[in-house]
Amino acid sequence: MMHDKMKNDKLLNKAMLLVVALLLVSCASTPPEKQTDSYQTIQPTVSPPRPTEPAVRTKAQSKPGSTSSAAEASGPRLRKGTGVFVRKPTATAEPEGTSGDVTLNFGNASLQEFLSVVFEQVLQENYLIDPQVKGQVTLHTSLPVERDAVIPIVETVLQINGAALIYDKGLYRIVPLANAPSEAASPTVGRQAGGSAGFGTRIVPLRYAAASDMEKLLQPLIPKGSTVSIDAARNLLILSGPRYRIDKMMETVQIFDVDWLKGMSFGIFKLQYAEATTLVSEIEQVIGTEGKGPLSGVVRLTPIERLNAVLVVTQTPRYLDEMTHFIKQFDLGVEGTAGRRLYVYHLKNAKAENLAGVLQEIYGLGEGGGGGGRAVTA
Repeated sequence: MMHDKMKNDKLLNKAMLLVVALLLVSCASTPPEKQTDSYQTIQPTVSPPRPTEPAVRTKAQSKPGSTSSAAEASGPRLRKGTGVFVRKPTATAEPEGTSGDVTLNFGNASLQEFLSVVFEQVLQENYLIDPQVKGQVTLHTSLPVERDAVIPIVETVLQINGAALIYDKGLYRIVPLANAPSEAASPTVGRQAGGSAGFGTRIVPLRYAAASDMEKLLQPLIPKGSTVSIDAARNLLILSGPRYRIDKMMETVQIFDVDWLKGMSFGIFKLQYAEATTLVSEIEQVIGTEGKGPLSGVVRLTPIERLNAVLVVTQTPRYLDEMTHFIKQFDLGVEGTAGRRLYVYHLKNAKAENLAGVLQEIYGLGEGGGGGGRAVTA
């Protein structure tokens, strides 16, 4: 009995030791709290689906990714002018009624007698006549004239008789017209009318017009005894003649010496489909801007091949709007046209350089091949 009890105690002690050992092992092998991985899983980027249709880009279109503002910037660039190419002459107030007190009546009188009466009795001025000056005067003023108008009348009479009047230091000299330019006083410079009476020379600097063009305008208006010459390098007019004649020529100069560029209207139109040279030729045939057409010289079209654009220059601002609509109507894309266009194909499987080589061999697009102006580039 005692032996059995001792045996049971030993078994109990072994069982307790086994439980304690299991507990110690369990505590030592308890896993730590779950930790997160030190790296992140990168999900593969999904590419957007490639377009099934080829993207088409014309010469005039912007590069891919351009915004709508860039598209607007490629539109026509217009600058409308004033359309004014001549200046209105300055209005001069006409005197009401006649307040003159000088009446001139000469019938077949000698030129010396006429000058004697005018300078001694009317103007009371000193004068000197060249012995070579001779002639006859027939003059009647139906109404009295102002004293200021007497000198221009005298100069007209002298011009008819081949003479000229020169005023120099208080003395009027009457000389042959051929000698007047060399004997006249020093030239004056400026655009304002006025100055001493008699024959003279005025140098006129031009602001906008070319001196050569102004000379052509004045030549038909130049009376006998007056001359117009130019200094092209300095853009100057040189007017010679009686003072009142120079003043009249100056009125014409003021009318035509205006800002030509300010009056013109300009427009640059970039084309979407058509070639600039072809489009200009077609429009000129329709509206007649070349040769003797109704708009010849009024509207000018110039192709700018570098930009594939058309430059429109016109004197009438309204025509710029008309040409805007006209060019839009002609610049239309049509299938089968000969104009070159650029097609971009996004490949899914094959390499671009390999496929380009195959297409060039099939369609003969390489050097020396036909291809009809087509080309394939990787």
